[in-house]
Amino acid sequence: MDYMSIIIDKIHRRPMTTSKQNPSQRNTHTTTPCKENSSRIHRASSCRNCGGPYPHQHSRCSAIGSKCNDCHKDSHFIAVCRKRLQSGQRQVREINAKLDFESLDREGSRHYT
Repeated sequence: MDYMSIIIDKIHRRPMTTSKQNPSQRNTHTTTPCKENSSRIHRASSCRNCGGPYPHQHSRCSAIGSKCNDCHKDSHFIAVCRKRLQSGQRQVREINAKLDFESLDREGSRHYT
């Protein structure tokens, strides 16, 4: 071992504690509510139905009465669709249209000549 690794080892090493402490001193810590949980209430987040700022009143949610264009269920938009987010894939719908490439070539040649 080189000198630097010995120093680092000494810095990271913790003294060993013994279990000979007085039992009344062992559990002196009191439990307090987690600050993280209380801060979640005050943190702004997005509505799971409309995607807008939350909290807001249920009656003021813009997604109420709408239908999702992906799963066709009520009261949420496609941007926040849980089915769509779970699958991780976006569905591509097939377009049934025939293109006339000859007419596109003729129209394109007029614009680019």
